[in-house]
Amino acid sequence: MGILPSKQVWRRNPEPEIKQLGNRITPTERANVRAALEYLRGRYDTTETCCAALGITRDALQNEIARIHAATKKTIVFVTHDIEEALRLATIIAILERGRLAQWGAPIDIVEHPASAFVRDFVGGEGSGLKLLGLRKIAERMRLGGSAAGLPLSADASLREALAAMTERHTDRLPVADASGRAIGIIMLADLVR
Repeated sequence: MGILPSKQVWRRNPEPEIKQLGNRITPTERANVRAALEYLRGRYDTTETCCAALGITRDALQNEIARIHAATKKTIVFVTHDIEEALRLATIIAILERGRLAQWGAPIDIVEHPASAFVRDFVGGEGSGLKLLGLRKIAERMRLGGSAAGLPLSADASLREALAAMTERHTDRLPVADASGRAIGIIMLADLVR
């Protein structure tokens, strides 16, 4: 996702963009896009209100926005005060401090290299290391070959998902599979922190 240079998007009617998507999205997806655009225009007080109106969860709305973004390759502006939400959805994040740009960049760059104490605190301070687990992929840290018991995790899964699975399964290693489901290696607990 990115940032649009024009403020005109806030005043436009979303229907032309929705109609442009045509048959590429379902009626439910169309309703979710409409709700997200209405939310962005301030017609809903919170994401929870928007989601409650549609009978969907915040997580489902985030998944839908991410899926639509991937499918359409369109720029989406998503305004949030929730850094977890921003890290999950954004390809570029702009952090404002008192109305001024404090830092602009890729989520991982902002977490790994905060430009100021304000940004460091905003992204979690000393706890920001845990946020990195959600940004890094198993493929970046896995060991090729090797074997481990249990259902494999996708190499595209996050290190956070690996840690959660290790905790749930009471193990320090998990098998890893490629997109076709073929075992390609393992991820170990020690790999998460190196």
